[in-house]
Amino acid sequence: MSKRCVVQFCGNSCFTGHSTHRFPKDPVIRRQWVRFVQTKRADFQPPSEKSQAVICGAHFEKDCFSGHLMAEMGFGLKKTKLKPEAVPTIQATPTPEQVERYKVKRLGAVLTEEPGPSKAPRKSRAYAKREVHRVSACTQYMYGLSFFSCPINSNLPGQFPI
Repeated sequence: MSKRCVVQFCGNSCFTGHSTHRFPKDPVIRRQWVRFVQTKRADFQPPSEKSQAVICGAHFEKDCFSGHLMAEMGFGLKKTKLKPEAVPTIQATPTPEQVERYKVKRLGAVLTEEPGPSKAPRKSRAYAKREVHRVSACTQYMYGLSFFSCPINSNLPGQFPI
């Protein structure tokens, strides 16, 4: 079983051509590594001393490796070693597919950026019946008598029937 990087949205392993590094034994440096992972994965629990949890080399600056200059100049160093005080600083950038899978996994449904058509609030039949009666009553009074004699508007202050 290959060890995969524990950083959110990073699936690098030794089989993808990346170097993998176990969590250090020094408690101060170890705590910094755990905080780095927890910035994106809040549910990440600190691994035990014997844990196989790893972080890949893609999350470290080049100066965190000893011999990186000689390897870049081509002096025969194929493998660089991580310095004991090195702390990861580079977070993985997720692809849109990874973000969508994360949303589905965490929220249980695919979220879209555009909201769908909003539904009008449902009105009861009694409300609809009352509204029809009110409109028809006012219409009858408006054509038959003056507008102010409408029974609905006659209760308004300052309105007097003509």
